Amino acid sequence: MKEQEDNYGEDINEAKLQVRKGLFVGILIHVVFIILLGVVEPFLLFFIGVVQLGYVVPALVAAKFRSASGQFMKGLALTAVAVFLLNAACFGIGVLTAGDWYNI
Repeated sequence: MKEQEDNYGEDINEAKLQVRKGLFVGILIHVVFIILLGVVEPFLLFFIGVVQLGYVVPALVAAKFRSASGQFMKGLALTAVAVFLLNAACFGIGVLTAGDWYNI
């Protein structure tokens, strides 16, 4: 019984490690692509939440086929969701305040 509990704890630690690895790789992918978009076409940075589908979906598919547990994929997906929500929030604030910029 004790051995099963020890293995369960190790499995949880391994799952957490895989999610952290996915988060790190996701952040790294986003930083690289944001820099590339800034150099190639800065206008696309306004739509990074949608543009990221072009490079995050293939990364998620590759992670799904390479990882048996799918924990790495969860880290990648969390990073993509965070970038999308940040982009949507910033874009929404920009749209809502766009008419008031000349009053400053």
